[in-house]
Amino acid sequence: RRAKTPEPVEVTLSGVHAEGPGVPLTGERVQSYNCSLEEPEEVPEWWSEGKCYPVQRAMSDANGDFKFPLPDIILPADNADGDDLYAELSMYWNAERFLDRMATLGVPKFKCELSTMLANYRTTELSPSYPDLAYTPLNNAYWTNNCTPGSGATMIFGQGGAVDFGYDGDVVYHELGHGMVSLLTPAGLGGRRMRSDALVSDAGGINEAVADYFSVMLTNDPLLGDYVARFWPGYGAAIRDAENDKTCPDDTVGQVHNDGEPFMAALWATRKRVGGERLDPMVIDMLTRLPNDADLETASWTLLDLAEQAHVAGQWSQEDLD
Repeated sequence: RRAKTPEPVEVTLSGVHAEGPGVPLTGERVQSYNCSLEEPEEVPEWWSEGKCYPVQRAMSDANGDFKFPLPDIILPADNADGDDLYAELSMYWNAERFLDRMATLGVPKFKCELSTMLANYRTTELSPSYPDLAYTPLNNAYWTNNCTPGSGATMIFGQGGAVDFGYDGDVVYHELGHGMVSLLTPAGLGGRRMRSDALVSDAGGINEAVADYFSVMLTNDPLLGDYVARFWPGYGAAIRDAENDKTCPDDTVGQVHNDGEPFMAALWATRKRVGGERLDPMVIDMLTRLPNDADLETASWTLLDLAEQAHVAGQWSQEDLD
């Protein structure tokens, strides 16, 4: 598979209202922060010693627009620039796009009334593993489940050693996907289930698989994390590929990201055959029915039961059901 960097386009941001200069990226549902190594005049209460300082740096211009230098991801220095403003904007736009799409699928609200997204996260200490960087990078992104503005970030996107996780829309959608899972599973989805032969941690794998699926909903592409993987040594074309041949139990090892891949493969294969307009809302419905310690069998049978109901109602053909 080949990838090509798209031509830049102008988009209209929703939620944020700026008619003049100096307005930060704080909207009705999302607020976007950067993370600076330089101490600002006002330090947020949720800053921790040794960490970068959360600060809103991406401000509107005189016309009320948010236009910042675009990174050239072919250049390693641009990928490792922890002070760029583009990551802050990328997070915001992708989050609004995600939330708008969920509303069309019948979920008009999110886990958090106002989500705080933090870009360029790293620590101030120097690392011998990264002698060319003036910080210790974070090669990851996290959903924290914190919905209280002013007490911490809801989602953290690391400034990695060779990539910026805030640049990758797939990563943003995945973390927001965890928020949707948290909203739609009343008891959560991450418990362990006792079985006669094992302690099963499938629920965490299902959580990861569905978070991946939310990304697939937005992109209609089985590759997840194309940018991060291509410019982060050791990965290749993608962090994960929904079009895989992994199966349970041969490829489940007790690591949640790994163990979600067989279920994600089944979801993607089904989506290609019956279409997202049918499967996407059904996956959302499935989440509301899963217990905290759901295993892969429970999730599979729950989804199949919903498909059988759609077949009885005349909404799915026998071929769809098969």
